[in-house]
Amino acid sequence: MPVSLLLAGRPCLVVGGGKVAVRKIGHLLEAGATVTVVSPELCEEAAELAASGHIRHTARPFEPSDVEGVVLAFAATNDRYVNRQVLEACRARNVLCCCVDGNWAQSDFTTPAITRHGGVTLTVSTGGQSCRQAKLIKDNLAKHIAMVETADLVVVGTDHHHMDIEEREPFHLTGPRFERTGWMIMQLWGIHEFMLLNTCNRVELIAVASKETSSNGILRHLLGFDKL
Repeated sequence: MPVSLLLAGRPCLVVGGGKVAVRKIGHLLEAGATVTVVSPELCEEAAELAASGHIRHTARPFEPSDVEGVVLAFAATNDRYVNRQVLEACRARNVLCCCVDGNWAQSDFTTPAITRHGGVTLTVSTGGQSCRQAKLIKDNLAKHIAMVETADLVVVGTDHHHMDIEEREPFHLTGPRFERTGWMIMQLWGIHEFMLLNTCNRVELIAVASKETSSNGILRHLLGFDKL
């Protein structure tokens, strides 16, 4: 069940000091949590976070008492047995726990692929089945969100003030061509909304589009206006 946890100022635990642990630490810090990391050693990124005071580091192996008082924990070591110990300690104390290894199926939750844009948080989850698929979908949707933030209102067209009826005739979107043109525009990255207007006096595309898509000439090409 997808939820958004409100962790600002709340104590959370990460067991492990490697690169996977750093990713989990990053999610917690972005949520405003107070993060304690238990690990005999830290990778360079985690050590920098500890040195800057962003996290508290306990430099020793995990002990079951480490989960006392925390609301959420990540078991993120490279030792499956240790991760299982973390999970069991959390279960005994009703603390939500996520294991990053093969113990994930016994965990209380999995972390989705996450991207943030201003006040928008986008998450994609496959229920732990395919991290690669979740990342691919997340990355593509993140591009779309970024394009929304730079969108313009674009008008591409011609009418009876610019061309007479004989000149306009080849560009009118009649019959199957109307549907085909609309379908092709729907496939373009950077087109968020659009309307095709085809009357006896005008042929016009009105679209909310990213700057790149509106300026690279593809809309004029689809409407045939690149021949003008």
